[in-house]
Amino acid sequence: MKCSYCRFKLDNGQTVCPNCGAPIEYQTTLSHSVNAQKNTERSKAVYIWTAILFGGFGVHDFYAGYHLKGIIKVILFLTIIGVYISWIWAIIDACTVRKTKTGELFT
Repeated sequence: MKCSYCRFKLDNGQTVCPNCGAPIEYQTTLSHSVNAQKNTERSKAVYIWTAILFGGFGVHDFYAGYHLKGIIKVILFLTIIGVYISWIWAIIDACTVRKTKTGELFT
């Protein structure tokens, strides 16, 4: 870890920077990770609307983190028969998917 004021390399457990005397704030990193966790929440309404509007392209799958499914739907969309399959698959996904790929429930 480095001092946020003078960038001096610090040892773990130090409360004051030995170079400049600035207090070391260890809670800043913790609060940053909590804020980052809040930003990863996904909305079920956004998922459903993207499935309805852009489902054939697999946009909703990319939104939920299912990148492989999204790529498969894009490839299917480029074929004549696959267009119908990917749209039907998107509507089924919108009705049944409850979690993102990482296991988080939609909010």
